[in-house]
Amino acid sequence: MNSLRKAAVIGLNGLAAAALIAVTLAFRKGLLTTPPKRGFFCGHSTIRYDVVEEVISTNVLLFGGCITVFVVIVAVDALQRRPKKFFPWILRPLKTFAAFLLGLCTTALFVEVGKASSGVLRPNFMAVCQPDVDCSNPNEYHTDYICEGVDSTDDEEDLRKSFPSGHAAVVCFMAAFLCLHLHPADFGGASLVRSLIQVSAAAFAWFASLSRVSENVHHVSDVVVGAAIGVAIAVWTHRGLDDKDEVQQTPKTNDEDKTPFEMNCKAKDVVVD
Repeated sequence: MNSLRKAAVIGLNGLAAAALIAVTLAFRKGLLTTPPKRGFFCGHSTIRYDVVEEVISTNVLLFGGCITVFVVIVAVDALQRRPKKFFPWILRPLKTFAAFLLGLCTTALFVEVGKASSGVLRPNFMAVCQPDVDCSNPNEYHTDYICEGVDSTDDEEDLRKSFPSGHAAVVCFMAAFLCLHLHPADFGGASLVRSLIQVSAAAFAWFASLSRVSENVHHVSDVVVGAAIGVAIAVWTHRGLDDKDEVQQTPKTNDEDKTPFEMNCKAKDVVVD
């Protein structure tokens, strides 16, 4: 009966994760909705920035970040528990990493919903889009335009997905989750190592987030909100792990519930009237 219950729980969790991923991809691919087509003023300085080469690509950020977090989770758990057998010890860090992936997918969902519903133009919109409008009057508001500088509808829609920053949300989620996971870990007196890893993660998140502003693909407000989304979901995800660990803790024995006087009496075989 227990095995059937475990199988049912695993199946439900798998379906929930699959549904989360499916909805996120549907928003990203524009299957559920597309970002609204907002107009613009030719003289609006916030959308007239140049095109700058990307420093950290999405694939590098995702795969590099996931691998780094997985290695840290496994290493920290190994230092804490010092397992003698690979199995079933590996199940614990794998569950932690699964929770991390769940939080990462949740972060992506919030980001995609924001992008699909806001339609904020990117800072390099004019340079990339090259709209077919007459900009002789910088104060004229244009709503009917065609982007001549892009080759596909997806590229044109991407120019209206500035808010919030996906890079900032993802990298801040990873950094915050890593810092929270390392905070209670015991490094055997080498707490400076833990602090160094946490500071490095936070510094990289800061750099990667601000690079989106210097690359002219996001406004400062996009990065701030994206970072807030990532940190908030990291706290929520890690809080869920903490609650689960508390529930799974072994209950105290009768001896643990006794007072020090009663324990002392028991050790001396003294009967307390």
